[in-house]
Amino acid sequence: MAWSSRSVPGDSQVAPDRFRRPVWLWLVPILSLALTGVAWHVTRVSTAARAADRFKFRTSMIRAVIEERLESHISVLRGVVGLFHASGNVPAEEWERYLQAVPPESPPGLQGVGFRAHTPRAERSAFTVLYVHPTTNENLRALGSDVFTEPVRHEAMTRALDQGMPALSGQVRLVQEGAASAQPGFVMLLPVYAPGRPTSSVDERRAALRGVVSGAFRARDLMDSIFGGQHWDVDFEIYDGAVPSGPGLVYRSAPDGPAVADTANSDVLSQRLRLDIGGHRWLLIARPAVSFMSFSDRYQYWLIAGGGIAINLLLAAGFWASATVRRRAVVMAEGMSQAVRAGEAQTQLMVDSITDHAIFRLDSERNVASWNASAERMLGYSEAEAIS
Repeated sequence: MAWSSRSVPGDSQVAPDRFRRPVWLWLVPILSLALTGVAWHVTRVSTAARAADRFKFRTSMIRAVIEERLESHISVLRGVVGLFHASGNVPAEEWERYLQAVPPESPPGLQGVGFRAHTPRAERSAFTVLYVHPTTNENLRALGSDVFTEPVRHEAMTRALDQGMPALSGQVRLVQEGAASAQPGFVMLLPVYAPGRPTSSVDERRAALRGVVSGAFRARDLMDSIFGGQHWDVDFEIYDGAVPSGPGLVYRSAPDGPAVADTANSDVLSQRLRLDIGGHRWLLIARPAVSFMSFSDRYQYWLIAGGGIAINLLLAAGFWASATVRRRAVVMAEGMSQAVRAGEAQTQLMVDSITDHAIFRLDSERNVASWNASAERMLGYSEAEAIS
């Protein structure tokens, strides 16, 4: 039996390419990290969009509820105007019976209803409070007063008389207010014209004027009666006019918190809405309250990012370990192959050193696979002839 003396050049060196990290080892974690980033961005954008839609809806609801409540108060005042149109001269007893049947408290927040009789004068007209309801101590303070000369009330009164429409005044201090419990107030005014008199023009309306029905409101009491302390997780402020200012503040939903107008501009979610009521403008500034965003809304996309990164690290660690095991297996296999080839080379040297014996090796099909020099000398066949 003989061994072949052939060797493979460079078998003792392992090809460097075999130990380079495969492309997929880097590609898979990169793709996984990219998908995590996409999921984080999509979740963040969708969460913000849902929060913005919910915030806008709730802010619009706040405006709608305020407008609806004030419209209900205007309806009460219109009913009082209708009483004067139907009865002509309304005595105090009839006034009281009517308002007891339709109390101003039916929509809460109305401090009181009054009737100001118009007294034409050469120098200026007088509007003296003749009736009030309910007849509480606070409302009784208004009897006999004439505040038409006060600029804010004068502007609203003139607007109501000339337009023949409900007119909301700017912020005023109510006559009913005491010093200890003062809060912003405003009045709603509706003109009362003599029945059957034309009222198509300003001059005709002024000539037919009999008086004014007024509703007095304490702003904080009104808004608290509307919302009951529940603002749908939205903090808001209402300002008299189109520009927020300290003196123009009518109502603040969170009196102990920071001013909404000072922080709304820096919030991602904030809104300014215009309220036009009775020909007068209010400014509603809103921002989300601390409780507006739930835990899942606030941290969902960060949880997704953290989970994605954790999974990505696990994948990378698994792939890296797999590649390391493969590399070690390749190194071990190469080492074993080199050892086998070295053993074969040593055996072949030993065989070639034997000169007094013919040594050859047959393969599985009984063909000559190797043929040493002694076999060639003794048997007379060259290696090429024996192997062919």
